[in-house]
Amino acid sequence: GGDIQAQFVLASSSSNSFNMSGGTIRNSYHTDTEYSHIETNGGAVFMEQGTFTMTGGTIQNCTGVNGGAVYINGSSETSFSMSGTSLIKNCTSKNSGGAVYLEGGTVTLTGGSIVNNMAEQGNGGGICVVGGNFFMPANSTASIEGNAAYSKSEDGCGSGGGIYVTSSTGNVQVDIKHGSIINNSSDRTGGGLAVN
Repeated sequence: GGDIQAQFVLASSSSNSFNMSGGTIRNSYHTDTEYSHIETNGGAVFMEQGTFTMTGGTIQNCTGVNGGAVYINGSSETSFSMSGTSLIKNCTSKNSGGAVYLEGGTVTLTGGSIVNNMAEQGNGGGICVVGGNFFMPANSTASIEGNAAYSKSEDGCGSGGGIYVTSSTGNVQVDIKHGSIINNSSDRTGGGLAVN
């Protein structure tokens, strides 16, 4: 529960875990110099080597360079999962991942909504996964709606309005069996989904 206007930073040498089941995280900006330890990535949540499980609550009106709401950088064990009535809305990344940016690991959406987020000059208006996997399983009620990825004339930007998945080495897996990807837009490829 509660109403928090700040960024959570979980950065250590061991694996981190963040669980959100209710409440609101809002109005956190990477440019807020009042906080000496604020990270430029992940407007609401910045994690290294961790797992973020969101089963409820709202993240809204946050900004980051990568990951307007959530940034997770790690390994194959890194993950972001969303279910229930969780909501991420109206968040903005300066580069990629308007709502969620994840390097390595897996994004799994079984519920919740990612709505009206924006990548100003990057990929993945809703979600950007770099070197990882993306799943919406058969029981998913998740909705990815009204997100946008813009290029601002930058090469390699503006793809995957809803979801962008890429890998520089090896293979990635994208498996979408249920849920909704609606009214997303991009300046380049994949208004709903782009896989590179």
